[in-house]
Amino acid sequence: MFTHACCQSFSSDGAVELSFHKNGGLMGQAFSLDASLLLARPLFPHVLCKGCSVRFLLDPTAPPWYPGPPGFTPLAALSAGQRERAALPPTSRAQGEVLLMVGLPGSGKSHWARAHMKQHPEKQYRLLGTEELLASVISGGQRESWLQQASQCLTDLIKMASQTPGNYILDQSNVLFSARRYKLQLFTGFRRRVVVVVPSADEWKRRLSLHRTSGGEQIPETPLLKLQVMFRLPEQQSELQEELQYVELPQEQAQALLQELGNEAQRLLPPSLKQEKKPRFHRKRPHPRRPAASHRLQSTGCHGWNQTRPDMQPWRQQPRYFTVDSVPTSSLISAHTDKNSSETTGLCCIMSTLICSSHTAWPSRSHTT
Repeated sequence: MFTHACCQSFSSDGAVELSFHKNGGLMGQAFSLDASLLLARPLFPHVLCKGCSVRFLLDPTAPPWYPGPPGFTPLAALSAGQRERAALPPTSRAQGEVLLMVGLPGSGKSHWARAHMKQHPEKQYRLLGTEELLASVISGGQRESWLQQASQCLTDLIKMASQTPGNYILDQSNVLFSARRYKLQLFTGFRRRVVVVVPSADEWKRRLSLHRTSGGEQIPETPLLKLQVMFRLPEQQSELQEELQYVELPQEQAQALLQELGNEAQRLLPPSLKQEKKPRFHRKRPHPRRPAASHRLQSTGCHGWNQTRPDMQPWRQQPRYFTVDSVPTSSLISAHTDKNSSETTGLCCIMSTLICSSHTAWPSRSHTT
């Protein structure tokens, strides 16, 4: 077991020194800075470790584990006037707050979020953004691969944050309604504020150019034009949010500017390539329940496809020759022999009527009587 101590020394000339001790032995000075840089803010102890357990000695009456350096007072032994309690985090979702930033890349969302955090230090906002994650990544490798991993990590962090009470700022573009709805639904129960940042056209172009030259996230021209076309402002009255705030242009001017930017981006976008349909060379397969072509006429009868009646037998069981009992055989013979006579027309009508009434199909081949 090791005992570590962090010692903080304030000198009369305004210098602040931080040093570490291990098992009572000095490990050297770690930091030295001027007290004016602290801006009268207190310093709070913080422990970051992995794979080990930690215990704190905060009992002023307990003996020290190791003797400390002379001239230092343990933190637990300080008087109440010399200590300052940190702000307590929210204990429920109703006490938490989430700010959803909305705006095109380079419009000034991150700048506004950091300024808002400085104005309200008591809320202890946690800024969740791609640039914040990339700043914590060790330099090296391709930026595009780091950007993809940071985006995936940010998605997981937002899901974890929605389950942990606290105050958060989601620093992303969020120009699509579907993206805003998904994230705001995750934070149901929080106080949800939507902050829209839409500067003027000239100011946005200036900020975007400054963002690119300062090493910020590089967005290709075509995806940026698509974002301008798809950008839709949030609705004023919506059940997904409790407050909607425009920090640059008001809603009417922002809507007019986005319409202008969208029309301009629509003209600059490359035309979409239409996919040519390939010709179909395969033969059409027959219907699985459709009978063969040679029996199709027999199955239809006079009532069309698959129209049967209770007194009609299935087409496979029907006789292949029709019989007409009420018509004399001599008339049938005369109909075949004398095609020009007037009796032929009348006989054909009688035969057609009898066939339709008895649902008997025509023969599939010619026969002689």
